[in-house]
Amino acid sequence: MASTSRWRKGSGFRLAAVLGLGLVLAATGSASAAVAKALLRLQEQVREVAARAIPATVCVLNGPGSGSGVIISEDGYVLTASHVSAGARDDTVRLILSDGRQVQAKSLGANRTRDAAILKITDPGPWPHVSMGRSADLKQGDWVIALGHPGGFERGRTPPVRLGRVITTTDGPFGLITDCTVIGGDSGGPLFNLKGEVVGIHSSIAASTTQNRDVPIDVFHRDWDELLKKRRWGKLGQLLVPAGAGYLGVVVEPAADREGLKVVEVEEDGAAAQAGIAVNDVLLSFDGYLLTNTYSLVESVAARMAGSQVNIRLSRGDKEMSLTVALGSRPGETPGDASDEESGDELSLPPEVEELLDPFKEEAGPDGKGRTGGTRIPLTTILPPSYFAENGGAPRRDAKPRPFEKKHASVLGGFRSVARRAALSTVGILAHGKPAALGALINREGDVLTKASELRGDVTIRYPDGSLQNCTVVGVDSATDLALLRPEVKGTHGGVPLKWKKEADPVGSLVVTPAPDGTVVAVGVISVATRRPRSSRAFLGIGTDLREGGVTIVQLVPRTAAAQAGLKVGDVLLKIADDPIEEVEDVFTAIGKHAPGDTIEVRVRRGDEELTLKAKLKTPPNMTARRFEQMNSMSGPRSKRRSGFPQIVQHDSEIPPIACGGPLVDLNGKAVGINIARAGRVESDAIPAETIQAMLADLQSGKMPPPKNFGRDDEALRKEISRTKSQIRQLQRRLEQLERQLQGN
Repeated sequence: MASTSRWRKGSGFRLAAVLGLGLVLAATGSASAAVAKALLRLQEQVREVAARAIPATVCVLNGPGSGSGVIISEDGYVLTASHVSAGARDDTVRLILSDGRQVQAKSLGANRTRDAAILKITDPGPWPHVSMGRSADLKQGDWVIALGHPGGFERGRTPPVRLGRVITTTDGPFGLITDCTVIGGDSGGPLFNLKGEVVGIHSSIAASTTQNRDVPIDVFHRDWDELLKKRRWGKLGQLLVPAGAGYLGVVVEPAADREGLKVVEVEEDGAAAQAGIAVNDVLLSFDGYLLTNTYSLVESVAARMAGSQVNIRLSRGDKEMSLTVALGSRPGETPGDASDEESGDELSLPPEVEELLDPFKEEAGPDGKGRTGGTRIPLTTILPPSYFAENGGAPRRDAKPRPFEKKHASVLGGFRSVARRAALSTVGILAHGKPAALGALINREGDVLTKASELRGDVTIRYPDGSLQNCTVVGVDSATDLALLRPEVKGTHGGVPLKWKKEADPVGSLVVTPAPDGTVVAVGVISVATRRPRSSRAFLGIGTDLREGGVTIVQLVPRTAAAQAGLKVGDVLLKIADDPIEEVEDVFTAIGKHAPGDTIEVRVRRGDEELTLKAKLKTPPNMTARRFEQMNSMSGPRSKRRSGFPQIVQHDSEIPPIACGGPLVDLNGKAVGINIARAGRVESDAIPAETIQAMLADLQSGKMPPPKNFGRDDEALRKEISRTKSQIRQLQRRLEQLERQLQGN
């Protein structure tokens, strides 16, 4: 067995060596002490990396879409994924720093085969930045840290931190694979080693939470000179296609002298050709959505299934017209040669991947070969990499964790001593005799906190001594979704009241979700400091640009809040609610302060007149919502109630919904909070200890009684109704039989 000094060697020591033997090491006191020290050291490193990485991680705004990036130099060079910066008009994108500052950047070069790109901030620095490491130094099982902006920039939320391990270190076309969970919006964000060096850039995901793909940082090292020369070459070979995606059958590039996308190729007998779209047409909008860059068309088509009827507005010469297009199914052609002239990579695809993006080149590559031209996106495949997974997004339910994954028993075993202490304060909650949630024992009378929305019908508590106790729901707080249960027989029943954390831990702190039997449900890190979560994203329905007269509406999406309020293309925005509008980003900030359903005033200048209009904000259109919902749902079950909480601690532990209601603890076994929801692929939420302690007395005293009909088991009622109806039908048939017999006599 390796010595403790060997385990701790260097600032980038391999905790995997310790945690990989966690179940064995726990057998002796000295070994347990070594594991505890290793965990504290890991926590210290993650905290340090997070503190340096958060200021350098940016949100990248490109037309209607957003991704992430990371600043790697004081003068503002930014690494991102090529699909994040692709198609930017005038090669210009906007960046939002973690503190809310907004700056402009220019796209430089891109290796599309590897999904690697560089941006350069054009505003004066200096800028917060991190250094680049070497991906070749990574080994399977190494701990790594991911940051980015999942779901896009959210004011008040720093880039969430996620901890994981290296699954695959290959430098092949699918790059570096880890179980640091990422999702749409994270694309282009950084992956760090424990030294705080960037070792990868997020590129794509698969259905499994262990399949998060990054561009190895060595790709940037190798191509650096060519990228700085603004060379753009290769073909994006990681785009995967789900069954049923629509197909348009065109190749487009940004129009040189106007808004819209110029059609440069039309597939014979494709959906576009059948609708009458021709080469040199300029596509202006897709079902009301302004086509600002190539990916605005990509994403618009992606939101529709084959056979969908869509309206495309286009210009042909001096005339504008609208065409109705029935999207087709993707053709089954064999992709072209997928090798990269520069790197010599060969794409070796798993059989479940149906098709690759056709190769394309944007300009001559480093070898001088290839065609020149604008950004051309063959729509053989439809979405950027982070939007799709193999098998149409269906996760493998039978897959077991491998020894180098953070969910493997050998890794979780390193946290066993933490879980054992906390397990004495963790109980099981049963509804109708079946497991429904976990709970936290909070006092010597045996009172238990748990997740209220999971309580249905007859509820019992399984205490640490194994006894089952009937209980009464004494209090319910609907805002936090917490309920207080009181057993009929008072006492701790073999348990120990939970100890609460007095102060909030910093981002990057390790957290553990214990099971009642002392095992570990999941481990993770605090991703974001305690905050009030944003409500559902509000949507006004306009596209804007900074023109001579001010921030001007250049796009108006039909049937949205803006259209219904009477806003028009050409209106100059002066104020949204209480926020003056001077820059395009001010629109983003102003709307972000409100929730769907809010009615706000929008002041505009229309010609020589100033108008104040009222708009009732809505949720985003299905195009955005369905895409993000698909990515979240494909990674496993989520809690039914997973939003609307007043305060949360966001962490990256992959807990099942049935584990909600129990404590989330630090490495000393003290409660950081109560797990309240599995929110999505990259996020689990807990109600913070501070919030709970402020309301606990009212819950215990009966000042917050459960609402009428609380815990009513509608599902059980429906089943009982179904059984009763079945019995009535049987009795009716029997009655008819008896009446026929009587008539026969």
